[in-house]
Amino acid sequence: MINKVIMEGRLTRDVTLTTLPNSDRQVAKTTLAVRRNRKNNAGEYLSDFFPIVAWGKLALLLNKYTSKGSRLTVSGRLQSRSYELNGQTHYITEIYADEMSLADKVQEKPDVSDVAQSSPPQEDDPFSGSPSMEIQEDDLPF
Repeated sequence: MINKVIMEGRLTRDVTLTTLPNSDRQVAKTTLAVRRNRKNNAGEYLSDFFPIVAWGKLALLLNKYTSKGSRLTVSGRLQSRSYELNGQTHYITEIYADEMSLADKVQEKPDVSDVAQSSPPQEDDPFSGSPSMEIQEDDLPF
């Protein structure tokens, strides 16, 4: 079976880096805006927004060298999960990054704290690490 995606776009928000409790394992989450190839009836390009998840060294690199608006090519696989909230089942499809390539000039971000110590998203928190459903035009990085 083949499960492979390659996308290029811009990050819509800064990376959220989490260290799992009782572990040295890091996970980074962000959202990639990918412009569609065709214009709509108003002559504007539309974009799709994809949640990106990276683990380990790739998570650290993503956090260290990217920020909102960074242009990035991500290669990885699609992975879906579901959760229940108020008796309804919700589904999320995320891109689990295996490789990335920075399209912009690489510049290390200032060291505020390399890794934030926090707990992982809870299963009953459906929007933790997921893209906001309300995206304002001013928030678009392009």
